[in-house]
Amino acid sequence: MTEEHVAPPAHTLGDLVPVSSRHHDAASAGIVNVGEAAREAIEAARAARHGRGTRVLWTGAYQRLVVVGLAQGAQLAEHASPAAASLQVLSGTVRVYAGQEAEWVVRAGEVVAIPPERHGVDAVTESAFLLTVSLDPNKPKDD
Repeated sequence: MTEEHVAPPAHTLGDLVPVSSRHHDAASAGIVNVGEAAREAIEAARAARHGRGTRVLWTGAYQRLVVVGLAQGAQLAEHASPAAASLQVLSGTVRVYAGQEAEWVVRAGEVVAIPPERHGVDAVTESAFLLTVSLDPNKPKDD
């Protein structure tokens, strides 16, 4: 018996549009290979002076999905939090922290809600994670 994958209604995704894909047939169906994107983001991180690489998977009025690759020891400095977001580690281990009071060590296969306050991410090991950000479609884009 095969498992059928049913896409959620388009209105719940805000017309997400795959940004790029090497497999145009898969992209037209809304399918993106996250493992491949993770490998590409890590390769970009290895080559980058700052140790970071990204691959934007989808962007739309309500949601953005980005794979971030970090070399071991690299970091995303403390920054403002979006309205709602989650971080799912695809490979490696990262530390998510919010000020000096809260931190989470997140390993491959685990997901954490991004805290609503300023936060940062450190790569404990070479890592890739999927960042899913919910956007406010009513908020001006230049904020």
